[in-house]
Amino acid sequence: MTLEEAKQFYRHYNGQGFFMAREEPARAAEYRSLGVTEEMKRQWDGELIGEMFRDLWKDPSRVW
Repeated sequence: MTLEEAKQFYRHYNGQGFFMAREEPARAAEYRSLGVTEEMKRQWDGELIGEMFRDLWKDPSRVW
């Protein structure tokens, strides 16, 4: 697994390690073996949050 693949895996599960491990244990172990830093995870989280806010009003039925 490359760092870019790790990022996509992280983003797919919105950074939720529990769900990564439950749904894809082998891939989650491979992800953990990369030793992604907390700083990198915070950066990825910031990107996820930014995208969520950017897309918030695209579908008004999802805003409640």
